[in-house]
Amino acid sequence: GRVGKSIIVTGGNRGIGRAISEACAGAGARVAIIYRGSKDAVDVAKQISKENGVDVKVRLGLHMRA
Repeated sequence: GRVGKSIIVTGGNRGIGRAISEACAGAGARVAIIYRGSKDAVDVAKQISKENGVDVKVRLGLHMRA
C-alpha cells in the first residue's frame, strides 16, 4: 500500500492529476502537489488533506525560458 509513502504529483490540483492526488492521499500517502499558474492549488491541497487525514503540500513549479 501507500501508507507512509510520499508522492509528488505534477498538475495535482486539477483534472487527472487531482484524481491521482486524491487517490494516493486516500490510500494513506503524503502528497506533494506541483502546479503552474493555478490559484486554487492551496485550497485543493487543504481539501484533500482534510478529507483523507494526510499531509498534502503545495509547490509552485518553476520554469526556465530560453
